Amino acid sequence: MTATITTDRIRCNYCKDVKPASDFSNRARAQAEMNDPNAFCLSCVDGLFRSRKAPDEIPAYLAEDNDRRLQRYRLSNQEELKNSAARWGKPMHHSELILKLRRIVSGLHAVPGNIKGDISLCVAKGNTVEYVTYCHEGNSPEYSIAHVDERNLPIQEQRGWRTVVNRFKDAGLLTASQTRKEFGSPSR
Repeated sequence: MTATITTDRIRCNYCKDVKPASDFSNRARAQAEMNDPNAFCLSCVDGLFRSRKAPDEIPAYLAEDNDRRLQRYRLSNQEELKNSAARWGKPMHHSELILKLRRIVSGLHAVPGNIKGDISLCVAKGNTVEYVTYCHEGNSPEYSIAHVDERNLPIQEQRGWRTVVNRFKDAGLLTASQTRKEFGSPSR
């Protein structure tokens, strides 16, 4: 059942009454526009909290509910990606990475990236230059590391050099045997 009846009248998905939009929070109004089944009026929300949760249980409940809602924005293997100690493996400087890639990939161009501290890696194909991936300046971990904010949401990737190499393999510019010969076996 859709929650929004008109822009100024909304159906509460809990009590099923059609009420003025002012009886809903901004969030509930937005939820109603997206047909979210959690579009409840303020009185129903208040009643639910009072009837089902003790006042000291509400903050923990809200934190758990918020964490559940944020879960869809997290990476599937995020806990593994956050383990920076295990993901550093064999670090490599960007100049060494580019040198090794140039031994295998003809026409490789390394140019300053659009973000300070990044290097765009491109390959010349005929009269054009195609972007393949990027790497960071300085030492890079062997495997990419995810950095998260206080809500445990990913905000930045510290690109690992094996990720860069895999992007070249995915583009068909490297083979598995070339990768093993030039970069060795993975450290884990």
